[in-house]
Amino acid sequence: MITATADRQAILNEANRVWGEIRDAAYALTAEQIDRPGTVGTWSGRDVMIHIANWEERCAEVIRDLDARRPVTPTCTTDAELDTWNEAHVAPYHAIPLEEAKAYFESMHQQLMELARTSPNAKADLVLGCYPGHLDDLIRLRTL
Repeated sequence: MITATADRQAILNEANRVWGEIRDAAYALTAEQIDRPGTVGTWSGRDVMIHIANWEERCAEVIRDLDARRPVTPTCTTDAELDTWNEAHVAPYHAIPLEEAKAYFESMHQQLMELARTSPNAKADLVLGCYPGHLDDLIRLRTL
């Protein structure tokens, strides 16, 4: 739980800074670069962008559950379940226009940041946990 206003603001600032760098790296890619399959493991740059948005959406759901005093169940309990969950949540975004995928990416970040600003149950790991490693994935795509 984020208790001090200064702590909350520091976490919000860090989340927006890192997410902004990820957004800038993703948006600097051409449509061909971001949608080229198999460039980030089996994923494309779009998949990475959507993966981040999916987890921001899930973190927002957890915060809402905590706010409503509903039990929070783990999303996954094994690496195999996590891989399956990630694939299932990224796949629907392959068939939509890139601009719609970007709109989802933007809106999930805004939802999470609004909850992080207002919820007494926002926790640093829920607000910052989606980003590690993904900036490098997207930057690397510029050179491929």
